[in-house]
Order: sequence, then C-alpha cells, then structure tokens
Amino acid sequence: MQTLVQSLESKLIPWAENSAGKRLIVARTVIKKTQLPEGARLAQRKIPGKRVPVKQRGYGNAQMLKALWPKAHLNEDTQLKLVCVVSGSTAYQINDYLLHADEGVFIFLPPGTPHPDGTLPHLEDNTGYCELFNVTICRRALHCWLCYSKNDEHYGFAKENYLLRDERLLQLFRLLMEEAVAEKETNQTACQNLLTAFLFFSIANYGLAIIYLPGLQNQLTLLHASQMTLEPPCGNTFKRISMRH
Repeated sequence: MQTLVQSLESKLIPWAENSAGKRLIVARTVIKKTQLPEGARLAQRKIPGKRVPVKQRGYGNAQMLKALWPKAHLNEDTQLKLVCVVSGSTAYQINDYLLHADEGVFIFLPPGTPHPDGTLPHLEDNTGYCELFNVTICRRALHCWLCYSKNDEHYGFAKENYLLRDERLLQLFRLLMEEAVAEKETNQTACQNLLTAFLFFSIANYGLAIIYLPGLQNQLTLLHASQMTLEPPCGNTFKRISMRH
C-alpha cells in the first residue's frame, strides 16, 4: 500500500502525462457513452429517496454542503471535486448514473453533483476493492486524501489526509476543473497539461501540507506534514479512520 505522495509519483502523474485527456469523465446530468473514457461504463440508477437542502453554515460561515440524499447516502457539495481511481475498480454514483471505473480514470465533479458521502464503500454490492484519490476545496485550501473500499469496509488513514494551503495551487485546481467542465474541442489537451502541472505542484507543496484529522464535535486536529513520517501505512503504523466526505 502506497502513501499519497507515492501514488502521485508512480501512478497519477504518469497517467496525466501520457493520456489524461482520454482518461477523464465529467459528471454531467446527461452523459453520453461517447464521452466515457476507456475503463469506464455507466448504468442508469435513479437516486432513491428525497433530496434534503442543507441550511446550516460550515467553518468560517462558508457553506460546504448544498444538499443531502440520506436514503441514498449521497450529498451535494458547493465546491469542485476531483476523484481518481488509484487501484481496483469502483462503483461510484454520480447524478442518476452508477459509474463503474477502473484504475486510471479521473472523475470531475462540478458543484451540486450528487455523489457518495463516504459512509459506504465505493463498490457495487459491497464486493471487491478500490483505492480513490480525492481533492476538493476546503476553505482557502485544498483537501487531499486517499480512501479505501474493501468489501463492506470504507476507511482511510490519518496520515493520508492533507490540507494544501497555497493560493497558486488552489487557482490551478480551479482552472483545471473549469477547463474540464467546459465543452470545448481543445479541452483534452488543456486538461492533460493542467492536470500534470497540478499534480507536480501538489508534490512540491507536500512538505508544507497540514495533516487534517476530523475529530469529535467537528473539531479539527491540524499537524504539519513535515512532523510526520513518510512510511506507507501498514499494520498499526497509521490510525485507520472511518470515512465520510
């Protein structure tokens, strides 16, 4: 099992450099089969239950959640989100589709997209294994983390949960996501270049990152990444935490 940085260096950056434009999918309300990258397929799955708008405010009076789908274990964020399948194969609900995506597929989620809230494994019928790399905007930083699904378990490791506080990196992420969502003939090439730059720049910022540990009553424990060891999680080296995002 690799650390987040090792996954970036050995998998995500090579994928981005070689064929990122052909590996991405944007979670639109209507997705055509011709828009699917290799290693991805869709099945129609209407979201069950009712949509519940979220009215409370998040940290710093900045609303992070737009709505919940309690029965479906989905939520809608107010921020952009990027997900990449690092290993295995995932079954990931986006809008009224169940997306089956293999290793190497990048999923771009515009704000307001119903997607898994992290309380259940990202697998169909709780069978199989997948590892996902996630990035979203959190306050004035980027929240990056790895999560794992193995049969009926969904979990993460405390040391693989970071806040990257760099305004330039945040702007680059916004530009990447905006380009991905825009329907232009040149966006594959632009996305490939922007994604590669974003991933390289993320590694450069790792030493300045902050470990993000959700705690009781929504309090946060923040530790500088430079204070933490870089060994990959194994045995009891890292604290396993249940995931909700």
